[in-house]
Amino acid sequence: MESDRNEQFWLDTFEGKAAGGFYIRNDLVKTIKRLEEQGKKVVGIGFDGTWNLELIIEVPEDGDKN
Repeated sequence: MESDRNEQFWLDTFEGKAAGGFYIRNDLVKTIKRLEEQGKKVVGIGFDGTWNLELIIEVPEDGDKN
């Protein structure tokens, strides 16, 4: 599958130099595309040190969770 975009998410409190280059294969793209098909926009990723990732989505202008 060819990438159709290039977005990065980072730790807000990070200060200093950073480099990429560590890639993992997973099916996260399927979950993000499914959310986008439902009209949701992923704006962040939460990581708590476990196998679980949290996808943070944009709250609509009207303030309701989508």
